[in-house]
Amino acid sequence: MKFSSAHQQYLRSFLRYASQCMANVLGGTEEQMCTYLESDLMDFLFHLAIKDGDVPLPTRTAIADFFGYTFTPQQWNDHKLTHEIPCSAMVSRVPYSYALLLQAENTSPFEGGTKSFVEAADSLSRLLATGAAGVALLANRRNAYLNMLCDYAAAQLKKSWSSRVLANRVQEDKVDASRFFGFAPSPRVVSSLRDSIEALVRCGKRACPQAPPMSEQDLRAALRQLWTRLAAADGPINAAEALCIREYLKCHVESLYLTHALKKESAGSLPPAVRKVLDALRKMGDTDYDTAADMAHIFIDLYDGAAPLILQADSPTNAREEQACATLRHAIIAYLEADA
Repeated sequence: MKFSSAHQQYLRSFLRYASQCMANVLGGTEEQMCTYLESDLMDFLFHLAIKDGDVPLPTRTAIADFFGYTFTPQQWNDHKLTHEIPCSAMVSRVPYSYALLLQAENTSPFEGGTKSFVEAADSLSRLLATGAAGVALLANRRNAYLNMLCDYAAAQLKKSWSSRVLANRVQEDKVDASRFFGFAPSPRVVSSLRDSIEALVRCGKRACPQAPPMSEQDLRAALRQLWTRLAAADGPINAAEALCIREYLKCHVESLYLTHALKKESAGSLPPAVRKVLDALRKMGDTDYDTAADMAHIFIDLYDGAAPLILQADSPTNAREEQACATLRHAIIAYLEADA
C-alpha cells in the first residue's frame, strides 16, 4: 500500500473544502471540523483493513501517517476501544462529521458536502486494494459502509443527490476528476479515437469480408486492458483515470473494478484482449501478409496516439508511466514478430 503526494493533495483538497463550509455554516473552527473529518475517514480505512480482529501494524502505521497521526501500542488499544474499530457498528453508525455535513447542507445554500465525503471515502478506500481476494473483501466492506451513508443522505437531506447510490457514478466521477485532477473528457478526442478504431475495423473487413479479423469490441477491450496497465503504473487507479477509460472507450467501469480486473489477468507480458487482436493479425498474415502488416502498423499507431490520453489524465506523465508505455509497445511488436 502506497500513499503518494497526489493522494495527499486529494485528501487536503477535500478537507479544506468541507471544513471551511462546515465552520462557516455551523460555527466552530476549520481546524476542529477538519479533525472530525480526518478521524472519521481514517477510522473508515482502519475498518477496511481489519484482519483477524485487528489492523496489521504496517497498514495501521501507513494509514495513521497519511492522516498525520502516530499511535503507541497503548494509544492504539485506547483508540480501538473508543472508536469501536473491530466492530460491525462501523456499517450502521453514521460518522459524526458526516452528520455535521448533512446538517450544514440542510441549513444553508452549501451543497455537496455529503456526496463529497462519500467520494473521498470511496477514492481513499482503493488505496488498500491488494490481490483479487483482498479486493473482493474490500468491496464488500466498502459498499456496505458507503451504501449506509448514501441511504442516510437520501432519507435526511432536504435536497437529494442526483444519484442516490454509487452503482452509476459517471456524473460524480466527472466532478471528482475535474475538482481534484483537472481532467474533463474531450468530445474531440472521443470522436478522433472512435474514427481511428473504426478505420482499423474497416481495413480488416475490406481484406476479409466474410470473416473480419477483429471487431470494434475487440479493439476497445484491448485498449481498455492496455490503459488499465498504464493507469496502474504509478500507483492506485484514480477517478480521473477511470473516467478517462470509461468516457473514451465507452465502457462502464470504475476504479475498483479496473483494479480487480488487472489482478485477474494472466501474468503474461500482454493482456489477454491484446493477444486476441494480435493473434488475429498474425493469422491473417498467413494469407494476406501485406494487409496484415499494414493493420499491425495502424494498431501500433493507434496505441502510440491513445496512450498519452490515459497517462496525462491525472497529472503530467512520470518516469514509471513512460517506462510502462515503452515496455508495452515493445511487447506488442515482439509478439507480432515472433514465430507462431
